[in-house]
Amino acid sequence: MGQTTAPPGWYHDGRALRWWDGAAWGPYAPLVPRDPVADGKTLAVISHFGIFACWFVLPLVIRLTSGRDNEYVRHHATEALNFMITAGVLYAIAMALWLVSVASSFGSDGTPAFFAMMPLLWLLQAAVLAFSIVGGVRASQGVWWRYPISVRFVPGARPKSG
Repeated sequence: MGQTTAPPGWYHDGRALRWWDGAAWGPYAPLVPRDPVADGKTLAVISHFGIFACWFVLPLVIRLTSGRDNEYVRHHATEALNFMITAGVLYAIAMALWLVSVASSFGSDGTPAFFAMMPLLWLLQAAVLAFSIVGGVRASQGVWWRYPISVRFVPGARPKSG
């Protein structure tokens, strides 16, 4: 009985892929550079839609998991996280003003003052939704996009170029 060998092809030798010609080992496979944009587009897009799922938790989880390995994902998740935190602070301020207007309208005659705050809350919600959609679209296009209105609470996004 003769000794059988593996057919020629690429095999992992414990270190990297290497060519086996059926009798002897050949050169290692050339390393193909990884493209962080192409590898991370999906998670970069998803990170902008925290408004639909757990607010700032979604970009935070993406940043702490896949953002550690991929610079593009980290950039977009950090941008989305900072924007969601900024929007949350603005919502808290708007709600406090709304509560003050509710408290001040008790005992007064005429239209309650708290209805005046509703357009502000709707405008804020529309802006958050619009910027989140733009961020997702830009991430899908491979653009290193930054929110125009955001406080940078969490570092880690790529600085604005040029």
